[in-house]
Amino acid sequence: MDTTTDKSLPFLTRSMLDFQFGSKLELVVSVRSNIIRTINIVGATKAGVFKYSITTQNIEDTIVSRFNMGDMPIWVSVVDANGTIEKGNVWVKVDLAVNNDNVFGLTAGYVYGIQTISYPMAKMLPADPTNGQLTIAQSTNPAAGAEWSITVPLGEMWEILAIRFSLVTAATVGNRVVHIIAQVAGQTAYELISNTTQIISQNKTYTAMAGFTANSSADDNDIIIPMSTGIFIPQGDILSSQTTNLAAGDDFGVATITIRKHLILHI
Repeated sequence: MDTTTDKSLPFLTRSMLDFQFGSKLELVVSVRSNIIRTINIVGATKAGVFKYSITTQNIEDTIVSRFNMGDMPIWVSVVDANGTIEKGNVWVKVDLAVNNDNVFGLTAGYVYGIQTISYPMAKMLPADPTNGQLTIAQSTNPAAGAEWSITVPLGEMWEILAIRFSLVTAATVGNRVVHIIAQVAGQTAYELISNTTQIISQNKTYTAMAGFTANSSADDNDIIIPMSTGIFIPQGDILSSQTTNLAAGDDFGVATITIRKHLILHI
């Protein structure tokens, strides 16, 4: 006579459930990504090991995949299949569904490199501001007489850490004062102002750095613009220059923005 008994959680099996007959068990995997990579969902039930692969997509929507399970999962992990994902690019949530309804969140968080997310050692980590990807974004090179501008792509939110660009002024009379404008929902939400003017026929490089809140300073060809921390710009909104007395011959270079990029989730 077999006296072996099943263990309690996390070793829960279908046979231990009164509603087991006719119930459909699934793993529901929700993925938000801005790169195309492969992730593996690996785990085990009482019957054995399973493995599923998902190709992430560079789109603003959350992609949901459903996998039929013959039994309750004992453990589940989500791994970077090729070790090529950088932090902040792929966020995954795994749920257990019974009869098409999500009934239990198993694990959630960013997956990258050697960083996995797992159940039952579950951590339900949101795409919060401490987990974004540190990277740079660049504007196009504006024509002479035009301001530089950059739009946050759909599906992303940017925390602005630093801004750097150059301005070459023409011989047209007038002192230029450079502003940096963040427009959110079509309205000016933030405005950074250089208190140092740039006169005619000069080539100056401007830098704004989060946390540098003193008055503008200048040295040789560099002008520092004060900027506080905690500047966030949502998807579809715009960061740009706005210059007092900008002349037709004035020429901005490409603006380089150092950002912490966060994924906006739609689940």
